[in-house]
Amino acid sequence: MTIDHFRQLLTYEWWAIEQVHNALTHLPEIPERAGEIFMHILRAHEIWYLRVTGQPVHLPLHPEPFEPRRSEVTQRRIQQNWEEFFSHLSEEDLSRPIAYQNSKGQSFENPMRDILQHLFLHSAYHRGQIALLLRMSKHHPPATDYILYVRS
Repeated sequence: MTIDHFRQLLTYEWWAIEQVHNALTHLPEIPERAGEIFMHILRAHEIWYLRVTGQPVHLPLHPEPFEPRRSEVTQRRIQQNWEEFFSHLSEEDLSRPIAYQNSKGQSFENPMRDILQHLFLHSAYHRGQIALLLRMSKHHPPATDYILYVRS
């Protein structure tokens, strides 16, 4: 996959996150687990950003509870970090190995492209969980399919 492909996935990612955030924010009552999963998506973006930029990760694995305004501010900050990072990312950087530790302290090394792919797939997986939780709570989940994004 090329850098342009990953840039498009990044743009899609933030579009999809925005769709979910808007849906959660406009619910009369947010299912607690759906809010937790949304915040987990943001936390994963934050943790992986720190890892790929070589910064120490001193964040708790479980973020604060969902609160619309606070989560919007957090989302914007993380999005800006990733967009800035991507503005300097080159095709060669995609093959660069990234050494990091997981939440259990185990050391790993993976190419940047695999980490980015994981990050985007991880979010899609959890957006699916949120959609299911919303349906189970008799709410209509937002449509976040990639094809809908490219059509818009």
